[in-house]
Amino acid sequence: MFFQTNITFYLAIFLFSAVVAVNGQTASNPNDEYLETVWTTEQGLPQNSVNAIIQSRDGYLWLGTFGGLARFDGIKFTTYNSGNTPGLKNNRILSLFEARDGTIWIGTQSGEVMTFKDGIGKTYTTADGLVNGFVWAIGEDSDGTVWVGNDFGISRFENGHFKTFTKDDGLPNGQTWVINHNAENQLQIAIGPNIVNFADEKLKIDSLAPIGNPNFRDFLNQPQQATDWINSIKQQTIYRKANPSLQRSPVSSLNQAIWFMEDSVGAFWAGYLWKTGMYRFEDGKILDYPTKFSSRTMIEDREHNYWVGLNGGGLMRLRRRALKTLTTENGLPNDYVGTVVDDGTGGVWIGTSEGLVHWQDGQKIRTYTTKDGLIANPVKALCLDRNGGLWIGSGPAGLTYFKDGKFKIINQEGLIIGETTALLEDKDGNIWIGTEYGLHILGDGGKQTFQKKDGLVNEAVRMLKQTSDGAIWIGTTNGLSRWKDGVFTNFTTEQGLSNDYVRDLFEDADSGLWLATYGGGLNYLKDNKITSITSRNGLFDDFLSRLLPDDDGNFWLLSNRGIFKTDRNELKDFVEGKTKSVSQISFGVADGMKSSEGAGGIQPAGWRTKDGKFWFPTIKGLVIVDPKSSNAAFAPPVVIEQIMVDRTVTPWQEKIEIYPGQENIEIAYTGLSLSRPEQIRFQYKMENLNDDWINAGTRRTAYYSYIPPGEYIFKVKANNDGIWSEETTLKIIVKPPFYRTWWFYVLTILTIVLIIFGLVRLRFIQLKRRNDAQEEFSRRLINAHEAERNRIAAELHDSIGQSLAMIKNSAIFAVHSVKDLDGAKEQFEEITNESAHAISEVREIAYNLRPYLLDRLGLTKAVNAMLNKIADKLPLRIISSIDDIDGLFENEAEISIYRIIQESLSNIIKHAEATQIKMVIEQNETQVLIKVEDNGKGFDVKAKSENKTQGGFGLMGISERVRMLNGTISIESKIGTGTTTKIELWKKQSK
Repeated sequence: MFFQTNITFYLAIFLFSAVVAVNGQTASNPNDEYLETVWTTEQGLPQNSVNAIIQSRDGYLWLGTFGGLARFDGIKFTTYNSGNTPGLKNNRILSLFEARDGTIWIGTQSGEVMTFKDGIGKTYTTADGLVNGFVWAIGEDSDGTVWVGNDFGISRFENGHFKTFTKDDGLPNGQTWVINHNAENQLQIAIGPNIVNFADEKLKIDSLAPIGNPNFRDFLNQPQQATDWINSIKQQTIYRKANPSLQRSPVSSLNQAIWFMEDSVGAFWAGYLWKTGMYRFEDGKILDYPTKFSSRTMIEDREHNYWVGLNGGGLMRLRRRALKTLTTENGLPNDYVGTVVDDGTGGVWIGTSEGLVHWQDGQKIRTYTTKDGLIANPVKALCLDRNGGLWIGSGPAGLTYFKDGKFKIINQEGLIIGETTALLEDKDGNIWIGTEYGLHILGDGGKQTFQKKDGLVNEAVRMLKQTSDGAIWIGTTNGLSRWKDGVFTNFTTEQGLSNDYVRDLFEDADSGLWLATYGGGLNYLKDNKITSITSRNGLFDDFLSRLLPDDDGNFWLLSNRGIFKTDRNELKDFVEGKTKSVSQISFGVADGMKSSEGAGGIQPAGWRTKDGKFWFPTIKGLVIVDPKSSNAAFAPPVVIEQIMVDRTVTPWQEKIEIYPGQENIEIAYTGLSLSRPEQIRFQYKMENLNDDWINAGTRRTAYYSYIPPGEYIFKVKANNDGIWSEETTLKIIVKPPFYRTWWFYVLTILTIVLIIFGLVRLRFIQLKRRNDAQEEFSRRLINAHEAERNRIAAELHDSIGQSLAMIKNSAIFAVHSVKDLDGAKEQFEEITNESAHAISEVREIAYNLRPYLLDRLGLTKAVNAMLNKIADKLPLRIISSIDDIDGLFENEAEISIYRIIQESLSNIIKHAEATQIKMVIEQNETQVLIKVEDNGKGFDVKAKSENKTQGGFGLMGISERVRMLNGTISIESKIGTGTTTKIELWKKQSK
C-alpha cells in the first residue's frame, strides 16, 4: 500500500491528527535500553502534534506544531505565535530549517513561509512569489541561498522575493520532501518518487517510481551516503556500503514510512503517521519500538538524545540508560537488596532479605537460603576472604561461612555474635566482625571481643575498614574509632565530625580519609583535622551509605535520594578553601531506578567490579551503573533569555542601560543541555560590584535589588557533570541621577567656588567697611580729642584765663589803689568772685574728663547725679527709674556705661528739642536694660545709619561703646515722634 500523493489524502491525515486524544505523558517503554520522557501541553507545549524538530546552533530545540513555534531548553517551552509575535501570521507549522545566519525558516500548512530571528517574525505569501501548498521542506544550497518546497513546486529566495519553479519548468509532480546539496555542491531535492538535481538552472531527474514517496530528509543530509540509501530503498531493503553492520535485509512497506533517520551509532530508525510505534534496525536485527502514538519526525541532538514528534502525543525524548536495575522481575528473591560483593571470578554475591544470590554474566546463577545451609535468610553483611571463602552475616542468628559449595555455621564458644552488620579480613588474615553488640575478632590468636567498656566509641558497629598504615577503622552509629597498637582513638562531633553515624570510609593516596556519614554528608579527616561537606555546600544529599571511586577522578555515592557522582578534585578544592561549593550529577527514578532510596547500614552497601561498573543496593532492587555508558560530559552553553527592569521586560543587545529611578533587575538565563537540564548548576557574578561567584544552584534567574551607578559586567556560567561552560557576559551601564553626573559635579564645584569667592568677597567688603568704620571712628575720635583739647584750651583761655587775667588786673589795681579802701575792697570781691568762677570752670572741665562721682559714689548714684544736674540747669522734665547696678560691671565697663548714658542725654539736649526725658535702668538675672526716651523732634534712623558721615560722633560713639561691651543697641525714631534708645548689656561680675 503506497503513500498517496494528493493533497486530499494528507489533509485527511492532518485532520485525523487534530482529534487524537491526549492523555498526558506516555508510560515508560519496556525496552530497557532507552528511557522515555514525554512533554505535552500540560508541561507547556503549545500543541500536542509536533510536526518538525530542529536543534539550532546555540543548542535550543525548536518545535513546529499546529499551535505555533516553540523553543525548548529542556526545562521550559517558550511559544511564539500569531498572538504574541508580530510578523508570524500562521500557527500551523509543518517544517523548520535554520539558515547559516541563524534565521529560523518556518513552513506552514497554508503555504506561507515565515522567518524568525531575535524575537522578530516575518511572513511571506503568494504576493512574494510563493505558490499555495503544504510547505514540506526548506533547505539551503551550497551558496547559502534558501529554497522552499511544497506540493506544487520549489521556490528560491533572492533579494527579499521568491522565484518559483513548477511542473511548467520541468519539475515532476509530487510533494517536495527534502532540499539539500550533494557532495558536488549540486542542489538535490526529493520530489515525490524522484531525486532532482538542480544546477545552472537545469534539472536532472532520477526517478524511483514505483516506490512511492520516501522521505530522504536524513539521507540527503549525508550526501556521500545518499546513493547507497537510494539504491537500498529502490529494492525495499536496508543496506549501505559505508556501514558493514547494516546487512541487506528486506523491509516491507519501507516506502510508506513518513520519516527515516540514521543515528550516530549507525542504527536506522523509521516511523509511520498511520500507525503507532517505530522500528529500529541495528546489528542485522529489526526491533519494534512501541509507542502509544504515531510519530511525525525524529532527530538526534548533539548529546545523542533522540527527540520524537508524536502525532497528538506531544514531544518524546529517548535517552540511553546509564544504569540498569535488577529486581524480582530479573530473578531476585526479593526487591530489598542490602549488600553486594565481588565473587572474584567476574560475578557478584548479592545479599537480599530472602536469601543469598549469585549473579554472573548478566543472569542469576542461584539463590541460597536456609534450605541450602544458611543460618538465616536475611543477608546482612558479606566478605570474600583471600582463600575465596565467603563470610555471611545472616540476621540476628549469627555468622555463616561458604566455600566450595558448602555452608558452615560459625558459633565460636564465648563469642557474642548477634546481628552481624560489617565484616573485614585484615592484612594478617584475621576476620573482624561488627555487630549490634560490639566488635569481635577471629584469628590464629584466638577470639577477642571489644565493647564500649574496652574503649570502643559505641557497640553498634556499621563499618570496618583497614588503612595503609594497618589501622582498623570502626564506624558506629555514635562515632568513629581507630584501632592501632592495641589502643582505640575515638572521633565524634566533639572532635569535629558533622554527624556521629559513619557508614563508609575511603583512603586517598595522601592518606587523607573520606568519611560517608548518615546525616552529615562527607567528612575529610587528615592530621586530626576534620572538614565537612554537606548539602549547605551543594552536596546532593547528607545521608550517605557508600563511597566508591572511578577511573576518571570521581566519587560515586549511594544516598537516601539516589546515586550521585562528584569530582574528587572539586571536593579537595573545597577542603583547601579554594571553592565554596561542590557540584554533582545525580541518578534516580528518572534514570531507571525503581526507587531512589539506597539501602545502607550494613557492609558493603555497594561494590565496584573489575569491569568498572558499580553495583548499589536499594530498597527496590540492585542498581548497576556503567560510568562509561552514561551520557558524555557536556559543557552547556549559557544564553541570557530575558532581562526585566522593575518587572518590565527590557530589550538588549550586547549591553543594557539602567536609568535613574530604575532599581530591581532580573536576569533570566538558561543552560542548553538537553540530557539532564534539571541538574545544570549555575554561577554568576557582577564584576565591579562583587567579584565573587554566587552559587545559584539550579536557579536560572539572577536578582539585583539595587546597583549603584557605574559600568558592570554580568557573567554567568553553567556546570554539567563537573565541566564548566564558557562565561556568557552582559555589559550593564547604570546611569547616575543628574546630581551624580560629572557635569553636575563640575557645576557644583564651580558653584561652591563661586559661593566661597562670594563669601570671601562679602567678608572682604564687610572687613573693609568695618575697617573704614574703624578708621572713621578713629578719625572722629582723634578729631573729638582734638576738639576736646581745643575746647579745653578755649575754656582755659576764655574762661579760666580771662578769670585769672581779671584777678591779676584786679590785684594790680588793688595794689595801686591801696589807699582807697572801698575801691580795694571792691576789687578783692571781684577777685574772690572770679576765683570762685575759675574754680568752678576747672571743676567742670575735670568732671567732663573724669566723673569723680563715679569713683566716689558708684555708677547708680553718678547717673542719678547726672540727671539731677540736667534737671537743675535745663527746663526739662526728667522721669527716671533706676535699679541699683553697682558692682555688676568692671570699672572700665562702668565708665563706658556712664559715657553711653551721658552721650545719649547730650544728644537729646543738643538735637532733640525735647521737653521730657525718661530714663529706665532695669536688671534681671542675666542682663541690664538701659532705656532712654525723649519726646523731641525725632529723626530718620535708616537715613542716618546709611549716611554715617552725617551722623556725627555721638551715635557712632554710643554704638561702638555698646559693641565693645558685647551688648546690643536699638534705636527707634521717626521724625516728629521722639526717639527711644534701648541698650542690653550682659552682666559681668567685677574682677
